[in-house]
Amino acid sequence: MSEQSMEQWAGAAFLKAADVLELLDKTGAITEVKGFSYSEKFKKDNFVVVLELSNQTTRLWTMNKMSARNLMKELGSDTSKWIGATLELHIEKMLVRGESKNVIIAVPILKKPETMQVKQQGVGAA
Repeated sequence: MSEQSMEQWAGAAFLKAADVLELLDKTGAITEVKGFSYSEKFKKDNFVVVLELSNQTTRLWTMNKMSARNLMKELGSDTSKWIGATLELHIEKMLVRGESKNVIIAVPILKKPETMQVKQQGVGAA
């Protein structure tokens, strides 16, 4: 990643727990998968996506492992198929590097098939 693009990875561009708490409808949709970005501060790779929140704002989100597992379980491991997925966003208290913090946990909202037909059998049908 070049130094010129680092501004997009800092500050208000990132989704925070407070952003989720302010949403009436606590959902967001993945509009882009940025992929892995190495964090010098934490000496590890972070997986980053772009979320459009229900209030129409767009934020970068460093996805935690629990959320990544939730998405892989429901949507598969091909992250290109995550684009367009709607996520329900929850805030949970968790220990992060020894401190209790509010953590954003995402669960995909699976859409029901729009044209699902149900066979109905009449009572007493032979």
